[in-house]
Amino acid sequence: MFTHFWAPSPPMVTRSHNRQAQPPFCAAALSLLLLSQPSAAATRVIDYQGPARVVDGDTLVVTDGSGGAHRVRLYGVDAPETKQSCTLQDGTSWPCGIRAGEALREHIGSHSVHCTVVDTDRYGRDVGLCDTGTERPLNSWLVENGWALAYKQYGGAQFADKEAKAKRAGAGVWSGTLTQPWEWRKEQRTGGL
Repeated sequence: MFTHFWAPSPPMVTRSHNRQAQPPFCAAALSLLLLSQPSAAATRVIDYQGPARVVDGDTLVVTDGSGGAHRVRLYGVDAPETKQSCTLQDGTSWPCGIRAGEALREHIGSHSVHCTVVDTDRYGRDVGLCDTGTERPLNSWLVENGWALAYKQYGGAQFADKEAKAKRAGAGVWSGTLTQPWEWRKEQRTGGL
């Protein structure tokens, strides 16, 4: 009797209606099994590959083979905003947000970019790990070279050691002082209050 729960039994024929009927516990078990399985959509991997346009230091637009343009925010990293400035050791202000985008653009060059979407952010944007097929992910490269910070609250803990190394070396934005990008955005929203 217990085997009916895991393996369907042969259909039973009822004499009064001459139709097949399943024991009620088989239907319940099948429903439970189907509900416990992830849907195909939930397990589908989304990949984009093609030429990329750099929007800013942590966002790309990848054009796929069919001409579709896909905006991808780089997973686990946060680069200074385009309008954000940093301060060098001598007190000179410099446009670190613009420079982070330029560094990413120069690094990608004419390479095709491949992005695997791993999440969707609260604004509905695809968030992914991207690479040019020649080396480590762009996400990691940005942090290693000091052009982005490990966005620890959004999966960036994996880049924390690379950030510490870039900071010790004074690379990129670590050549002076900066306001963390998430704090800078907050200050912009609240008017610095």
